[in-house]
Amino acid sequence: MALCPSATDSKILGDVSKQLLSPRYVDAWLRDTASSVPQRAEHVAKALIQILNTDKSGSVWLVEKSQPPHEITFPKI
Repeated sequence: MALCPSATDSKILGDVSKQLLSPRYVDAWLRDTASSVPQRAEHVAKALIQILNTDKSGSVWLVEKSQPPHEITFPKI
């Protein structure tokens, strides 16, 4: 399983210039997160527990905007 949380209120949201692999990504990060409201880490943790307890191996889940998790499906190629 893979869990993909959107912006989450955590220490990584502090000084992103210290967290990102390269300084060239800081502007992109700030632009992409400027209008988002971070969700609480507790919400992501509860979503993870729900997914682990009820869903299948190999699935991919998105947790964003403090909404329930939803599965991402990919087209078969």
